[in-house]
Amino acid sequence: MGLFASKLHTAASRGYTEALRELRAQGADLDAKCVDGKSALYVAAHAGHIAAVQTLAELGANLELQANNCWSPLQIAAHVNKKAMVRTLIELGANLEATDREGKTPLFIAANDRHVKMVQELAKAGANLEVVSHDRYDMEPKDRSGHTPLHVAAFYGREEMVRTLVALGANLEAETEDGRIPLQIAEKASRKRCAIVLRELIAANGRAALR
Repeated sequence: MGLFASKLHTAASRGYTEALRELRAQGADLDAKCVDGKSALYVAAHAGHIAAVQTLAELGANLELQANNCWSPLQIAAHVNKKAMVRTLIELGANLEATDREGKTPLFIAANDRHVKMVQELAKAGANLEVVSHDRYDMEPKDRSGHTPLHVAAFYGREEMVRTLVALGANLEAETEDGRIPLQIAEKASRKRCAIVLRELIAANGRAALR
């Protein structure tokens, strides 16, 4: 990482917008990455410096550059639960459906982190509730493929997230590649209270409780 990149990342991490402009005027590469693959815009998004993110975007920085963890600025902002930053990035045109190597989008990450209001924010902006991830979690091998945020919430017994996702329109009958719906995932994981919630939601939606 060169001198300009080092200064650029420092300015971004501290929210120094004038320094960012000066470094750009001196020829700094706005999309240069530090040793862990983070761009200056990623660093600013992670730190919650809205003005710095807006400045970098205005100057031409790439909104979608992913760090070594395969997360974009929007994904890291969702992870650290910075709603104002997420709104800013969406307004700037960030991709709501950016995925990491397991297929997790910003909404999937927020749901997995139990950030209810963040999930609502992303869904309101149009994020896909049925995105499928192939992360391993602690599921048995045959259950590890093709799960949505609702499957994962059911597996861990996260009742509030289950209710939130369903209220936003998540499909109660979405199937894993092995054909399991969220209720079946909850039952197999012995999440009894969550299974009760899912049965109630299924009944309220006029569907059969079991296949």
